[in-house]
Amino acid sequence: MERPALATLPAEEYEFADWRLARVSTDYHVEFERYFYSVPHGLIREQVDVRATSRTIEVFFKGKRVAVKTAGSSSLFLKV
Repeated sequence: MERPALATLPAEEYEFADWRLARVSTDYHVEFERYFYSVPHGLIREQVDVRATSRTIEVFFKGKRVAVKTAGSSSLFLKV
């Protein structure tokens, strides 16, 4: 009876994300769980959102992703 109303499952699995607020320091880094990640220098003293999953750390400013670090990469900086 409900089968026709069911949608297909998403292509990728749900991944839990931990969101935190951070302020960019004068050395253009944000701290997350005692690690420091670089962001574009134009964001010094700005408040950003940090989204962490088991595979990535992403930094957002006003809803736009400005930096990302994936497991195995050595750089976080993403050109704006």
